Formats: sequence, structure tokens, C-alpha cells
Amino acid sequence: MKGIFWSKIPNMNVDSTLWKDLSDEKIVIDEKLLMEHFSAKKSKAKKKTNEGEGKSEKPKEVKIVDGKKQQNAGIVISRLKMTTDELRNAVMNMDEDLLTPEKVGMLINIAPTGEETGALQGYDGDPALLGKVDQLLLELTKMEHFKEHMQCLSIKNQFKDQADVLNRLLDVCVSAVQELKNCKRFTKLLTVVLKMGNFMNGGSRRGGAFGIKLDVLNKIETAKSNSGKFTLVHFLVQQLQTIDPDVFKLVDELKSVSDAAKYTVGQLTGDFAAIRKSMKTVATEVEWAKKSEDANEFVSVFGPFSEGTFFCLFCLFLCFVC
Repeated sequence: MKGIFWSKIPNMNVDSTLWKDLSDEKIVIDEKLLMEHFSAKKSKAKKKTNEGEGKSEKPKEVKIVDGKKQQNAGIVISRLKMTTDELRNAVMNMDEDLLTPEKVGMLINIAPTGEETGALQGYDGDPALLGKVDQLLLELTKMEHFKEHMQCLSIKNQFKDQADVLNRLLDVCVSAVQELKNCKRFTKLLTVVLKMGNFMNGGSRRGGAFGIKLDVLNKIETAKSNSGKFTLVHFLVQQLQTIDPDVFKLVDELKSVSDAAKYTVGQLTGDFAAIRKSMKTVATEVEWAKKSEDANEFVSVFGPFSEGTFFCLFCLFLCFVC
């Protein structure tokens, strides 16, 4: 029979409508005639090219997520080379041999959004009609905190490299600072700059200085003469050649400074804050997992990792602030 696509009034609301006093129990209709005129049309059997026998149509595949997600997730499925059951077991066991960094990155990218999760879990049709992509994504929605767990794996995979890079940068910066503090030629240069600046600022509130911030070294480079062809750097070089030419050998004592100059305090602060934020994410997820009956393996893997990285971050922080 053909169907009538109507919207039913919930039973609990019928009493507040005109249907409250209506009933179809005593209504008699010609069911035979109804069947004759409104039965669903049978599709004509398609002939096979060779055998000539009838062939029934296959049920149409159901697709829930949009085309772009279908395409991206389809590529991931072809590269994962894992069934949904194998993937689920790998996630539940935090199997890092199967969940390689590349696969983790792909899974994070296709993790169902909140809207997609609602649509997938709201599907009440035959699960067998779902395409491979939707079947996989539906399985992912059944794994609590799936995306968060994959993000934690990604953080774990990247932590050592990130910490090593930051540690090397801090070492370079610490070395540069020590070189500057211990370089007598550099302090001699600064005294000449101080003398030059106090003379130029004489009579103003900026004069009579006993110390200045080192950003003055950038400023003297841009301070041009009236002709525009001469800067304070040129003047400083001339004076040093007269006062103490040996100062120019300071480059040999400041080998780490050129490398440290490639970075700013803001960059280092940002890099450190990014790592600290990542580890806070892991710590939060560990606390959630401790309350879940299905996340024991996550706790066993990331509990020690979270505690170990906290100590590592503390050491980096001490280097950074000191």
C-alpha cells in the first residue's frame, strides 16, 4: 500500500484537540477497493543483459553526513585499513602501535561534530543501509570522549619534540644572557652609549642617567643626522675606534646572541603557554577518565604521562623565569 506521510499528534496531546471526541472504530470502508486503487506499484523487473532474467533493485545506501565529510572520511577509511571493531578495540586499549601519529591526526579531523552526532544517533533505520563512512562515524559517536582521547594521543606524540625545542631555545637564551653579562667589551660599549646619550639629553629629565634599557641599541640605529646620511651608530663606531678599538672583538664572545636574537620573549612565552595548555587538557581528561568505567586503559597510559610532564614543565618554567 502507498503510505500517507502525515505528522501524528502525540497521544498525550490528543485530549486538547478536536480529536478528543472522535473515533474511527465504527467506520467501515471498502478495503478491497482501497487496495485495488492505492496499492503500491510494482517495479518492472529489469532484464539482465546476458541471462534475461529479472533482477530486483538493491536497497539504496543511506548517507547522513554531508558530501565533504563523506569524501574526507572516505579517504581516512582507505588509509586506516581497520574495521570498526578493530578501531574500537584500539581506542579502548589506547593501542599506540595501531593508533600511529598519522592515523590519530586523521581521526581527529573526521571526529563527528555535535550536530553530526545528533543526526547519526537519531537514525532509526536499518544500520546495514548506512554507507561505510556513516557506519564508522556512528561507531565513533558511541565512544565516549573519542575526539578528546585522540587529541591527548596527539599531544603525547608531540610533547617530547616540543619540549626539546623549547629547552634548546631556553639554553640558547640563557647562554646569550650569560655571555652578555660576562663580556667586558660589551659593557664598555654600553658605557660609551650611556655617555653619548647623557650628553645628548643634558638639560632634560632624560639626562643624568646611570643606567638605560638595552632597547636603546635599536633606537640609535634609527637616529639619523640632519643630513640623513649619518646615524648614531656611525658616531658610536667612530668613538669606539678612538676610545677602545678592542671592543669590536666582542662578536667573538657573543656566539649565542645571534641565535637568541631570532626569538622574542613573546614567542618563548607563547610556546611555553601552548605546551602548558596542552598538558592541562590531558590532566582534565585523566580526571574524567578516572570516573569512567570504560576508560581504565586511558588512565593507565596518560596518568603517568601527565605526572611526568608536569615535572618536566616545572623544570622548563624554572629555566624560563630564571
